[in-house]
Amino acid sequence: IWRSRIIPGDTLLGDTELVYDWGAVAGEYGATINDMTFTAAGDMLLAVSADVAIYRLALPYTGGLPEQFYPYVSELETPASTIVWGQSEYLYISHRPTAPDDRTIKRITMTEDGAPYLGRK
Repeated sequence: IWRSRIIPGDTLLGDTELVYDWGAVAGEYGATINDMTFTAAGDMLLAVSADVAIYRLALPYTGGLPEQFYPYVSELETPASTIVWGQSEYLYISHRPTAPDDRTIKRITMTEDGAPYLGRK
């Protein structure tokens, strides 16, 4: 996972910086990241393809193992295809397996807010 500094008043990005080496944690044949979003506190939520639907990377991103997001909620099936914040404290998770009839969208009431971004209040 890489990041680039946004340069105010410019259309270019700054240098890229490695924030977290997912490949080193997941391994060559491990889960891939399908989507990500951030909490207002800066924690990163990762929707992944296998094992666990969502992982949380808490600040600071030190390269340690991510924690499982709501580990005791069995309704969070894998793969988590998309995660997005709605209004207030709602987080939506799209689950899109191969069979179209098995696709679902879950709404989770969080105890925290999502990070602000364009179009979200």
